[in-house]
Amino acid sequence: MSTDNAQREGRPIIEADLGDNGGHVRFHALEEAKEWAEREIEHWNRFPSYGIRKSILSYILARQLQLPRAINELLEEAASAQDKELIAALESINEKFEQYADFRSLYSKSQIGEQILTMVQNEQPFLALGALASNLGIPANELLGRLDASEREFGMILSGYALCHTSNMVRRSDLAEHKRRIDVHLKNLDDIVKLSGDRLDKLTGITTKQIEESLQVLMKKQADWASFSDTTQDEWETLRRTFESQLRLEAPAKYWRDLANATSTVAKRSLVAFSAIAIAMIAILVIWGPDFLEYLSTSNNVGPFTTLAFVSIPALTALWGLKHIARLFVTNIERSTDARLRETMTTTFLALTKEGSATADQHERLLVLEALFRPPTPAPSDDGHLGSLAAILSQRNS
Repeated sequence: MSTDNAQREGRPIIEADLGDNGGHVRFHALEEAKEWAEREIEHWNRFPSYGIRKSILSYILARQLQLPRAINELLEEAASAQDKELIAALESINEKFEQYADFRSLYSKSQIGEQILTMVQNEQPFLALGALASNLGIPANELLGRLDASEREFGMILSGYALCHTSNMVRRSDLAEHKRRIDVHLKNLDDIVKLSGDRLDKLTGITTKQIEESLQVLMKKQADWASFSDTTQDEWETLRRTFESQLRLEAPAKYWRDLANATSTVAKRSLVAFSAIAIAMIAILVIWGPDFLEYLSTSNNVGPFTTLAFVSIPALTALWGLKHIARLFVTNIERSTDARLRETMTTTFLALTKEGSATADQHERLLVLEALFRPPTPAPSDDGHLGSLAAILSQRNS
């Protein structure tokens, strides 16, 4: 079938299943597929450095863009191919697209890809770098050995590895391996059954002792099969429990991440407002303060109490405003730190329960949920208002 016949019949010339890494893609022309590949290359080439060495970033992006670049080269070759060569080229292109299902490269519109690009937009490049490297199968020690980063940046990279492990679904290649193992054991079981049947036919005139020995062999093989079946069932139960834990804690992790970003923004704005007011007060005192004090000292109509009022009231008012702005800054900084701590606790708990590396019983889950949703501890430096007179008296009485 040529591309012209496919276009006249309205059927796509390229159709592939990307699995959890993008779903189904269909292209009715080579130009559409080429635009798709070039758009992927452009998306990931805009990955900013933000302090990451160019050699490390180039190394990671070369691994990430290897698959879309290969697809792009095949599409350029297919543009000039005809007949059988075109059919062979389209089959090769479909095979390359199918490799996205095994996460050999990350699609920018998939769930994980969008999360990584969102991390980049939120100026969290080391977190995004760890998630991208984990998806590409780069060992953490290999990446950390190439980096010259601070302790906090190392922590962000390892958190990115944990996020990717908790977000990735089962790869299609892993399913094939599980199926191969099960087929091998099923074939062994079929061979055992067939062998047992043949031996029963041959043992018609044999003694009772020989028959008992054959039955013992058969029972041992059956016990081995039962053991394999139980092991496989345990593996699938572990995967199911891990997925359920991810569903429970994915929403809290997003909530604390959003809260941390919001409170951090409020704290930054409070700091800017505090600095602006303080600078304005100092400027006013430097520029107009000496003249104003000289005027008050030389004026005959102004008494000492009036002079004190003119000086103290504006100063106390400004200091009162600065006090509340500073309190707003400190409160939001503490809330942001607390929210990021809870987010880290959530992602770490998910990483520990991934692939059955650690199973959490009901008591442990209650401890984690209690730590995540406990009310924030009031800061000892909180010097806000003491409340009404009745509240103050009640505190003294108690």
